[in-house]
Amino acid sequence: MCLEVKTADNVFCRTGSKCFVKIELYPCCFKYILLKCLCKPAAVVTCIETAYKVSIFQLQFTEKYFGIDAWDDVNNFIPQYLQALKLTDKSHTPSILGIDTRCGTPILEIKNHLRGYDIFDANCYAYTTSGKYVIDLQTFCGADHVFSGEITRFRDHFDADSLDYIVVGNDINTYEDPFNIIKSAVSLLKNGGQLFISINNVSNIFAFLYSIGNVNVKNPVHAINYTAEEFLGALKQRGYEAAFLSASYFEKNVLSDSLASSVENVLRAISVKELEETIYRLKAEHFYFAITK
Repeated sequence: MCLEVKTADNVFCRTGSKCFVKIELYPCCFKYILLKCLCKPAAVVTCIETAYKVSIFQLQFTEKYFGIDAWDDVNNFIPQYLQALKLTDKSHTPSILGIDTRCGTPILEIKNHLRGYDIFDANCYAYTTSGKYVIDLQTFCGADHVFSGEITRFRDHFDADSLDYIVVGNDINTYEDPFNIIKSAVSLLKNGGQLFISINNVSNIFAFLYSIGNVNVKNPVHAINYTAEEFLGALKQRGYEAAFLSASYFEKNVLSDSLASSVENVLRAISVKELEETIYRLKAEHFYFAITK
């Protein structure tokens, strides 16, 4: 069975009246569920039973639909990008390309956001390095607007200066040559077009814990290490009109409050300067950027 229910140590009080039950899914799921419930044995049992049913349904859905996860593969919303999105010329229909956006939520988010400015139509395109998403992407992009292949080949399918918006779903520093991908993407943008990208914060709280001897703690993602400042500087050095947008933080199912609090105590004990800034950086999971052509 894919589900193991952790008890005792994983049922802990936060406020005295509520608690969290931690359910660990493995080895084929590699994810966690945190459920809130009342501090009563019956409620705990109910939450565990509910989590079990949900996890089994999620697993069955994934198996039926060729590895697509009805939760994770659509839960990649982009509020960080929408706040920086610039309007296109209303005299033409905007074109949107999503690269490795899984089931395409970021593409649809941009399209729907434009409707708020009376732009009700858009040409949607998708390029994916994982063929399992092709059929799903075709349902709203169209069969002739979806392409699949190696990340280095997406440029082959589009004319230069033809797109208004490009959004890359995966952190750009998880690819082998991120700046070559950025160069190819920018070449496809019209003047005034925007490229939205993110990087994974490799120098995070897990890297810090590993560096002080917690060898069992590993970074969740392997990526090229850039700080937000280094990456933004590298973009500007290459001549791009780039802006840092914001950061997002590890969810509680990855980074618990107790772990974060323990790290804060260590930092205070060694008298780290700019403590709040250091904590902010360690807790950050992603940094978001926009490039305007």
